[in-house]
Amino acid sequence: MDIIYSIEARDTIIYNMLYDYLGLNAKELQKEAIGNVKMLNDALKGTNVLYNDFKNTLLPSDGRKYCEQLFAFRLYPDDNKIYQDIAESVVPLFNKDSRCNILIGDLILYPYDFDTKKLLIKSLYSTIGKRLSKNWRSDYFLIYVNHIKQENIEIIDNFFKKKKYYVGTADLSFESAFKSYISIASVLTTYVKIGKNIFSADADVDFDKHSHTDNGPWDWAKYGYQIYGIQDSLFQTLLKYKIDTSIGTSLSSNDRKINTMIMTSQDNQDLPIGDIKIDDRKLDYLEKHQLTLFDKIEVTKNNLKKEIINKIQNQAFYNIKFMPEHNVVTFNIFLEFTNKYNIKIKLIIALKYDFKLKEISLVTIC
Repeated sequence: MDIIYSIEARDTIIYNMLYDYLGLNAKELQKEAIGNVKMLNDALKGTNVLYNDFKNTLLPSDGRKYCEQLFAFRLYPDDNKIYQDIAESVVPLFNKDSRCNILIGDLILYPYDFDTKKLLIKSLYSTIGKRLSKNWRSDYFLIYVNHIKQENIEIIDNFFKKKKYYVGTADLSFESAFKSYISIASVLTTYVKIGKNIFSADADVDFDKHSHTDNGPWDWAKYGYQIYGIQDSLFQTLLKYKIDTSIGTSLSSNDRKINTMIMTSQDNQDLPIGDIKIDDRKLDYLEKHQLTLFDKIEVTKNNLKKEIINKIQNQAFYNIKFMPEHNVVTFNIFLEFTNKYNIKIKLIIALKYDFKLKEISLVTIC
């Protein structure tokens, strides 16, 4: 059994090149993807970190024990000084033992007109729970951290509250229009932190090796962290956090096809989402043994199917396990619901695709 916690084919040159220019078929693309995990494991030798250690940094956070947290900064009056001050301040604020995926980037406001820019910045302020500042005209810098604990959020937030350029923080563990926008236009994984080890992309290192080069803007080594550079293509496809949102997507038709081919190992075979198989006996079992679960989400079988189909269409696949000996691939998607107490809940849906039957069925919900 081979497993890939998360694979990112969006705007990834390597898979498009293998498909478009080298003409690899679906089985060959799947073999290449699995082979990339093995190369990553080779590259990790000597780091005391395994591919399995990245799992939680690559899966969506539940919004309870761990969060997906946004920190926003206004780049005014001197953006260079603010960038520098953030870079010099933020590293020692992270819990040394934490494991998290760190995405950074500017809030992309061009090439939009004045009204659209104002709308985007207003959305940022609203997401953070503030009214639009009268001094809103500025560029903004964002830090997005996946798999961060509340106590660490408070440490970072309390420190930057003393800075005039700090806008604030927001929990983006659950879907929103602003989260969807920045996922395709603003933030990308720059670092993955596994305890005192920092991983970043290095275009100059071999696929099966690691370097000690940090191509990012923050000086982790100054605070006792060990730096590891992973070949850029491997880092971008296997270690980059794919923000989970079904509101918007940047997948091209080519990216979608390549993603599906890797999943199914079958040429021209879309995932059959017309009818997700949900066994009534399995649903009865889940209702009896997870009463609080179904009481919380209050969802019918048909509505559950619609939610699953919507997420599959957006191709937000995690924990992909290839089991050719059983002619199946299993994978997870994450669904969000609001319960009768108006509390948001995130559930893991385990699904199975059968190569022979060409059908998707529900395995379990947790």
